[in-house]
Amino acid sequence: MRVALVINTSWNIWNFRRGLVTALQAAGHEVLAIAPPDAYSGRLESELGCRFVPIVMENKGTNPVKDAQLTRRFVAVYRRERPDVVLHFTIKPNIYGTLAARLAGVPSINNVSGLGTVFIVENLVSKVARGLYRLAFRFPHKVFFQNNDDRELFIRYGLIKPSLTGLVPGSGVDLARFRPQPATEKALGEPFTFLMVARVLYEKGIVEYFEAARQVRAALPAGQVRFQLLGGLDEAGGVGVPRATFEQWLSEGNIDYLGTSDDVAAHLH
Repeated sequence: MRVALVINTSWNIWNFRRGLVTALQAAGHEVLAIAPPDAYSGRLESELGCRFVPIVMENKGTNPVKDAQLTRRFVAVYRRERPDVVLHFTIKPNIYGTLAARLAGVPSINNVSGLGTVFIVENLVSKVARGLYRLAFRFPHKVFFQNNDDRELFIRYGLIKPSLTGLVPGSGVDLARFRPQPATEKALGEPFTFLMVARVLYEKGIVEYFEAARQVRAALPAGQVRFQLLGGLDEAGGVGVPRATFEQWLSEGNIDYLGTSDDVAAHLH
């Protein structure tokens, strides 16, 4: 069977759906990775062995003309590649990919891993997005949620019939990569370390983390504790911390900013 995974970035497939790709391949299925091209697109083919199919997609844009064009591009790709089933992840594939799959006559299964800003920021864009969810989510064979509260919210808003929903307990963790290490005694004078791994978004609790670091460091002797942050800035969507604000917070000296990394497990060890 030919299975297409459709996500808003190749990076997302590489980081969060690698296990799904290899499991599908082990079961004898051909896997297509449909996403905008980025630095990880080549690795999907060379290291994962799936076929990469590029598509132009503006993840943060809200222009209805461009989104209509995206839907037409999805239709063209689905008709050309003829997958037996399409697995949609992230907002735009879940909405416009699903509508396109319906038009192309291809079965689709969707995954809602989180709500994003559509249910956090109340404005015209969020209202339109909910309407689009309501339209698109009439058509998938199944929509899996990774959080039961999210599932109940979609049902309460009337965005989906309960019979179409399913629940999975998260995206999963590769225990071969994220394996706990044996506890060791700290070296004399080594500080107790807190590490937050998250994008620099208000909704992730970034303000609270900076404030906690300030209070704890003020209450303890110098050198006993350190706070680290690993994750990138994302100023789009109205919930990201502006760069100037973030740099001002860092200048206070309470947080060691580690930037971004392809190997989070190394920082945890």
